[in-house]
Amino acid sequence: MIVSFELWDLETGNALGEYEREADAVAVVRNNVRTHGPSVVQGIALLAVDANGGSRILAQGEALLQIVLQRTATG
Repeated sequence: MIVSFELWDLETGNALGEYEREADAVAVVRNNVRTHGPSVVQGIALLAVDANGGSRILAQGEALLQIVLQRTATG
């Protein structure tokens, strides 16, 4: 069971934020894309964290940008 979502900078290995909802993490990325342009997602990953503390990458880089663009277009 997924309990939270995280954004990570894969180049530095730094966590950028932890969110209860995936939509909240995507909104942060969307705001950064609007401010800094689409290249801001390079090296950034969205992870899902389970109840045991395990994590897996849901999307990174271009795939993360596509999620942001799709969700922006659909509301």
